[in-house]
Amino acid sequence: MLKEKPYCCFVMILFACMLGCHQTQEKALRVNEYGLSNCPSYCTPQVYAIHRLLEAPCIDGLILDDEWGEAPWSDPLVPSVKNGMDYPSNGASYKLGIKGDSLYLCAIVHDRHIWAVNDICQSYFFEDNFLEFYLDADKDEADYVVLKINALGNFCGEYRNRNNTEPILRFSLLDKPHGRCSVSVEGTLNNPLDNDEYWSFECVVPLFLQVDSVNLLQAHHSWNVNVQRTHWPFVVVSGLYKKMLNPHTGKKYPGEKWVWSFLDESSIYNPELWGVWYFNDHNLSEGEKKQQQYVEEVRWELRNIYYAQQAYLKRYGRFSKKVVGLKDVGLKVSQLRYDLHMKVQDSTFEIDIVNAEIEARYVINQEGKIWQEKLL
Repeated sequence: MLKEKPYCCFVMILFACMLGCHQTQEKALRVNEYGLSNCPSYCTPQVYAIHRLLEAPCIDGLILDDEWGEAPWSDPLVPSVKNGMDYPSNGASYKLGIKGDSLYLCAIVHDRHIWAVNDICQSYFFEDNFLEFYLDADKDEADYVVLKINALGNFCGEYRNRNNTEPILRFSLLDKPHGRCSVSVEGTLNNPLDNDEYWSFECVVPLFLQVDSVNLLQAHHSWNVNVQRTHWPFVVVSGLYKKMLNPHTGKKYPGEKWVWSFLDESSIYNPELWGVWYFNDHNLSEGEKKQQQYVEEVRWELRNIYYAQQAYLKRYGRFSKKVVGLKDVGLKVSQLRYDLHMKVQDSTFEIDIVNAEIEARYVINQEGKIWQEKLL
């Protein structure tokens, strides 16, 4: 019996390795509905209709019903990855309103230990507990704005592009005309000796926000939007909150993330997967719903052609001149529902879908920017 144990252990180890390799291959071979590996799958977007306020709320961090009127609360934020939980252990919800040319935002962020030690407008990595609003005002799915708020009352922003790892601009909204923010804490800030309830904030930002002559926000029928909460695992050292370090690597544990519109483990930096804010407070008609569904289907189909072209470029060093050529990177051409027109040059492309019924042409280019043109 003693002589058989090493052999049995060897078999068990070999089986475990084979199982692990099989699981790794399955994960690597995960494909989306268009047959593309390592590309996002479609996520049903959350929707929020922004209410028009009769009076502007007092920006003091206290969210009062008589000031916010009938503006509804959003659905609670959910974990950005599937972890078996229906809701985060510390919930967060927000509401919005419009008055004149200003957008009003407020939120309640529940937390048993409320702490914030960095000025996130100055911190390069924004490594603090905060809430972020990701706003793609023109819905081009390329350039967007991120508004960041923490329990210290810092209110700042970034102007980003999907193809850049670093922001194009960083700015404090408290330095801008009409940008204001105030925080209220139900508990104590930066005190580890007690348990807290929540922190809340109220902010206002211009609907036509401009920074350094760049138009960052514009009022449209709808925006692509997501909201993300970041919470860092912590320890208490000498009465102060500190980010928890992994004893094996000596590095900080990654921040825990929760989002408003679920991403199915995809990156928050993919605007095509965000939810939608509608700038009206009435229910869409059946005709409007049908047209909106069509537009979303067209945009998602164009986005997957973009994914396929990027994969083709990575493999062959050039873009495919024909849709059928994208089969080489896994694209299920049979899944395409609309007639595509491709214009491909050495390092650029434009792909469009035309709908004569609504007299519109939808286009995506090699930078991932998508837009709509009216037919002449």
